[in-house]
Amino acid sequence: MARTVLLAAGGALVALCLASVVGLAGYYLANHQTIDQALQAVATPTPAPTRPATSALSRTPTPEPTVTVSRPLTASTPLAGASPTRGVLREQWAVAATASSEFASPQFSAAQATGMPNTPRCGDFETAWASAKRNPQEWLEVRFAVPVRATGIVIYESFRPGRVVQVDVREPNGTLHTIFKGKDPTTTCPGQFAPQFPPTPFLVNAVRITVEEPTDPEGFAEIDAVQLIGYEPS
Repeated sequence: MARTVLLAAGGALVALCLASVVGLAGYYLANHQTIDQALQAVATPTPAPTRPATSALSRTPTPEPTVTVSRPLTASTPLAGASPTRGVLREQWAVAATASSEFASPQFSAAQATGMPNTPRCGDFETAWASAKRNPQEWLEVRFAVPVRATGIVIYESFRPGRVVQVDVREPNGTLHTIFKGKDPTTTCPGQFAPQFPPTPFLVNAVRITVEEPTDPEGFAEIDAVQLIGYEPS
């Protein structure tokens, strides 16, 4: 009797489970899904919504700066700025020199102002020209290998700078032309004085520099080198 009751209860439980399964299946079928699809939907995470890619901002790249590298120059060096109408642009160092006076020779002589600058630092060095006297004014004249229509002059002052009071340029026929007369603004030592003047319509092969000597006993104005820049007719 007890076994019969137990079997009846088990059968009722099985029938209840079957009814539950059938009901669940009917629910999913009513929603057009299969049980496998439902299980797969639970197991597979829903991907996050994607955002449209942001377009990169367009910009013009910054050009690299042009670096100019200084280089030693020979007595007469053609430059890149050649003009077919004006000729070959050159910058050159003096090849010969004379002066109103010289403190000594070969030290401190006018010849010390030829070639590239070679005085190591500011000071009273024998590698630059110095006059022999304390006259109110003394002059140094340097000559160049190639006559050019001058566009620039650079005077390298190695001691007591700021003493240039006049600069003249000389034509090959000997004619002098004053291109600067006034106060030399150079204060650094060693320093470079480049007087401003319009390009010369005539050829230049020499430069004369007049200096005003200091009246104190601290030393003479000294010039280490002179550079001439200009166009050589082609």
